[in-house]
Amino acid sequence: MKRIKYLAYFLLVSNLCMAQVLVESFDGTTFPPAGWLNVKTAGSANPGTWLRLTAGTNPTATPKSGAGMAYYNAYSWSSGNSSNLITPALDFSTGSFAVTFWMYRDGGATTKFDSVSVYVNTTTSTVGGTRIGLVNRARNLAPAVATDGWYPYTFNIPTSFNTTTNYIIFKATSDFGNRIYIDDVSVSPLVVTNPPTSIVANTTTICQGDSVLLTATSIAGQVYWFSNSCNGTTLGVGDSIRVSASQTTTFYAKNFANNTFSTTCASIQINVNQTFNYTINDTICAGEIYQMPDGSVETSTGSYSYNLSTIFGCDSTFQVSLYVGQAIVTNISASSCNNQPFNFNGTILQQSGTYSDTLTAVNGCDSIVNLTYTAIPAVVTNVNLTLCKGDTYVFNGLTITDAGIYYDTLSATNTCDSIVLLNVSINESNTSINDSVCDGDFFNFNGILLSESGIYRDTLVNQQGCDSVVTLSLVKNNLPIPFIVTNGNLLETQNFSAYQWLQNGIPINNATNQTISVTEPGDWDYQVIATNSSGCSDTSEVVNIVIQSLRNEYSELATIFPNPTKGFVHIHPNKNVILNYNIYNIHGKLILKLENNTSVIDINDLPSGIYLLEIKSDLARQILRLIKE
Repeated sequence: MKRIKYLAYFLLVSNLCMAQVLVESFDGTTFPPAGWLNVKTAGSANPGTWLRLTAGTNPTATPKSGAGMAYYNAYSWSSGNSSNLITPALDFSTGSFAVTFWMYRDGGATTKFDSVSVYVNTTTSTVGGTRIGLVNRARNLAPAVATDGWYPYTFNIPTSFNTTTNYIIFKATSDFGNRIYIDDVSVSPLVVTNPPTSIVANTTTICQGDSVLLTATSIAGQVYWFSNSCNGTTLGVGDSIRVSASQTTTFYAKNFANNTFSTTCASIQINVNQTFNYTINDTICAGEIYQMPDGSVETSTGSYSYNLSTIFGCDSTFQVSLYVGQAIVTNISASSCNNQPFNFNGTILQQSGTYSDTLTAVNGCDSIVNLTYTAIPAVVTNVNLTLCKGDTYVFNGLTITDAGIYYDTLSATNTCDSIVLLNVSINESNTSINDSVCDGDFFNFNGILLSESGIYRDTLVNQQGCDSVVTLSLVKNNLPIPFIVTNGNLLETQNFSAYQWLQNGIPINNATNQTISVTEPGDWDYQVIATNSSGCSDTSEVVNIVIQSLRNEYSELATIFPNPTKGFVHIHPNKNVILNYNIYNIHGKLILKLENNTSVIDINDLPSGIYLLEIKSDLARQILRLIKE
């Protein structure tokens, strides 16, 4: 029967070894082993590559198994040096695989990030490869372990690497800390390892300083124990472990079998009750009571002891030596100037009144001090002063240029201070103006005509005699550029904020829309005055419209001469009809209305320029351009 069991074990081990894609323990003296590559990737260290050792220092270590181990000399090679140790080509086309290796973790150079990164790639370079894991040398760094020693690490090969040619790359990186050791590298088919079902403990509540035995159930291979998290601080290996804790802690266990850790852990929380042992001396005064932890009270001098185990759940004791003493009362009086505060046992007094303070007397009881305090008021004089910005004022030897409150202390007749408070304000009257001007117009800024955008300043003198700076932010707005589109008798312009249509230079009543329909017979010049959103206006070019009518015979009602004229204009009617006359400026504003059938017009009072003369009858209207020299 025993022989059959040995045979079965031999067959199991043989099958497992046959299933492994790669096994390397670096026991041979040739390094790197046959088929492996050893490539320096960064830094100036010599040689700067992985090496082989049979025993090492910094830290002190021997191989995990066999006669040799691979190492990277981060102890001697400065930060930034790195090297790749590359396996032979591996075939992952037949299923899922994992890589396992052992790494020595030590507690030296705890702030140095010497590390091994594990990559898988279809080429012998990490470029384009996938990093499947990273292990820091220092055991306080991730993944943290509790003690120096060898620890196994397993990383699954991503299923995307399912070709016949793949490489596992161990990249060592130096941070100038300690040497990095690895051993027993293997690549095997991925085998799922189940976690322990649960963790059993004889109790889940202990007192501070006690320990408890934890045992995992459903064990597969070896059980690794952790605290803080499933991959937290490693506590040990074994089916059971005895642990202690100073505070409530959760412990974790995972299985390690077939070179693979279970992906999850079983856990158990151990609650820790505190142990309290107090020995104190205390004092009360006569008439006071002292309450003990169990709720009882004492009023006399003596020693008392109580067992608090029923309260805290663990062995706890409370011992008190109690002394009863008498209080001492002292009455005093004092006075000071109230601008020189009185210090009463650390309390600053500034107001007259009665104050009390409780101290500890030599007998351990209260010593009560009653103080009657009188504050002698200081004489305060307030002075207000206004300065122009940039002016100075000398106050008791101090040159003042800024607003604020300044004071000077003199001696009053009552021996207390006489304080002069000077309240200085700065008169700075500045004004900001935002305005705009249309292109071609001018903005009158205190007598200066401005036509361009910009920031302008002028300095005036205000009512207090100080400079008053006026800052103008001027914006020049563009003029609209209207034009007229004709469609038969319909005239239209672009979209603006406001419109005024002109006929022969004269505004047409109620013609304030974007379009206008013209039907009046005659030969007419039409324009439109457009106003944009900035309030700027401009006039379009002239569009001439001729509308035939029976009344065309009246289109030339009269002739004028001389034109240009220096003052008088003679009118010669062409028809025997009653005529009316009006004169407009070039913008269409009526400036002169004349009597019917006037034969001479006097424009001596008008300034030189171009005007429009309107001649009207009952049937027709004529517009003539009139020039005054």
